[in-house]
Amino acid sequence: MQRNGIGLRQIKEEPEFWGTDGFRQEVRVGGGEEHAMDIITDGAVMVLQGDFDARSTFQVRDVLYGQLAAYGDVVVDLSGVTVVDMTALRLLAAASRRTAHDGHHLTLRDCSPIVRRMLHLSRLARVVELERVRASA
Repeated sequence: MQRNGIGLRQIKEEPEFWGTDGFRQEVRVGGGEEHAMDIITDGAVMVLQGDFDARSTFQVRDVLYGQLAAYGDVVVDLSGVTVVDMTALRLLAAASRRTAHDGHHLTLRDCSPIVRRMLHLSRLARVVELERVRASA
């Protein structure tokens, strides 16, 4: 799909469920062989892989709020996130505030350097809870 000379991926309205086995759920967001985001849930852990931007925010929000309703305390693993934008970070900040208000925790795990940089530049690092990394001796 082309728009104003920029190539865009076509995103389906509904995420495509491509595997479930009990407590583990995998959601592929995007159309065709190319996809923008994979969302994998395993208990209270949610793993995001790929482009976490405005195109995938709605699907991530739906899965995230479902996880929060089911478990209360949720860990979001961002180690596989290759692209992030302010829309995605605002979603995480809003979910963190809502979760804290309800007396629970939303923890971000394994943030890549780009995610950490964006969190600090936007000052959203003050709002979200980052998992502490043990310093090696």
